[in-house]
Amino acid sequence: MRLSSAEPVGVPFGATPLDAVVMGASAGGPPAIESIVASLPHAFPAAIVVCQHMPPGFTTLWAERLDGVCHMRVKEAAQAYGSRAMGVLLTGLGTDGALGMLALRRAGCFTVCQAAETAVASSMPLSAMELGAAAEEASVDEMAHLIAMHVTGRA
Repeated sequence: MRLSSAEPVGVPFGATPLDAVVMGASAGGPPAIESIVASLPHAFPAAIVVCQHMPPGFTTLWAERLDGVCHMRVKEAAQAYGSRAMGVLLTGLGTDGALGMLALRRAGCFTVCQAAETAVASSMPLSAMELGAAAEEASVDEMAHLIAMHVTGRA
């Protein structure tokens, strides 16, 4: 696990339990998300919001259904939860996820991205570290433990 050189904002990490975890992923994301969620404690006390890029037509019906019931985007999550949320950015391409994570970090959220060397597609986690959007990076294997520690305030 590595720490970002960017300065933390908001309340000290681990000072209070969190209400939400916002996870973003793109290329290679479904297996990483599945691994993390399956490893969280059964009585996990926070909401989990997943933002997953999907190719058009691949999961069209599922995406349309989610569009009808999920109205919160990453920047809105930052406004809704402020420092009471945690941002998790996983494997993916481009910078859009990193920019969303930066909004979360600026709102005072604790943020962590997948270690680039463990990602199927590393440009999104690398962008998060370069922008100072991620406070830490960790492997998928370390992620569930890290999330549980920060959500419960035991970090």
